[in-house]
Amino acid sequence: MVGSRAAPHGHAVHADVNAALNILLRGLGALGVKASPPSQVRVLSFLPTPSGVVERKRNP
Repeated sequence: MVGSRAAPHGHAVHADVNAALNILLRGLGALGVKASPPSQVRVLSFLPTPSGVVERKRNP
């Protein structure tokens, strides 16, 4: 899979999602908030259209 990397527990994480989680955790840490990464993340895809941004439906 392009843009993904192996995670320590045997699952694949998209590089952008992994980066976003790292930024979130560092920011919360800088504010003194203890947090841990979520065990599961649902990645959504959106498309810009002339009338607004809509969620892209995934094929099953």
